[in-house]
This record gives sequence, structure tokens and C-alpha cells, in this order.
Amino acid sequence: MKKLALLALSAIMVFALAACTSANTPPADQNIVTHENGTYRGSYVDGGGVQVAVEFTLEDNVIAKINFRHLAYNGVDYLKDEAVDSLRQQHQELIDHLLNKDIREALADLFNPTDIVETQVDGFTSATLRVGKIISAIRDALNRGVYRY
Repeated sequence: MKKLALLALSAIMVFALAACTSANTPPADQNIVTHENGTYRGSYVDGGGVQVAVEFTLEDNVIAKINFRHLAYNGVDYLKDEAVDSLRQQHQELIDHLLNKDIREALADLFNPTDIVETQVDGFTSATLRVGKIISAIRDALNRGVYRY
């Protein structure tokens, strides 16, 4: 009985590992991946609170509209606090870069924020930009699917 249970458990683990491995393998042809037209919402949550939330509209995999619904860090609301207006502007430049571009190609551009952001902020570098969190929020939205058609 124990051998049968161990064998069944081993088989399940092998199938689960195979499924995880294939899910993380990017498709050879990015054009195969398509997303439905509609409005998407996603977020990045850490420490029990939403740090980044985005909403965007896709039309034939092209971002027609994108905005932050929430952007905060360490208790500072970047969308409301005028003291961090320049930081908010830098983050806005990042997502505006995606406008009118194919999401399947342009999302990778965000990994190089210094190539995108032109707004300068004294005492801050591109490391202060929440690039990974923005990318995670966008991917969360794509994973969730269309919020509104």
C-alpha cells in the first residue's frame, strides 16, 4: 500500500514539474501569444499593501490607453503627494512608453528605464523607479484576463 501511494505521489510530482517547466518556457514565436481586446487591471502587492496598480486597454495586442490606479511606496502616495511629483512623472514616462506599442514586445523595454525616462530628479537614480513592480502589475493584469470588454 505504501509503495503504491509513493508511486502515485511520484507520478503526480513528475507531471506537476513538467507542467511548471513548460509554463515558464516562452513561445518560440511571440506572435502566437495574443490577448483579448479589452481593459485589463493588475496590481503588485507587497507587505500587505498595494504598491502599484495599473489599468490599460488593449486593441489587437497594442496598448491604446494606460494609467496608474495606485502608485505608492513606504507610505507615500506618488499620485497625490506633490512633494514627489517628479518621481510620479518618471513613473508616468515609463508606462507612457508603452502607448501604441505591442505589449508582447514593448514590455521588455521597461527593464532599461534609463533609455526611457527623461525627467531628472536630484538625489534619485533610475534605481528608485519601481520598474519590476510595474512589470509585475502589468503581467498580473494579463494573467487575470479582461476586466471589462
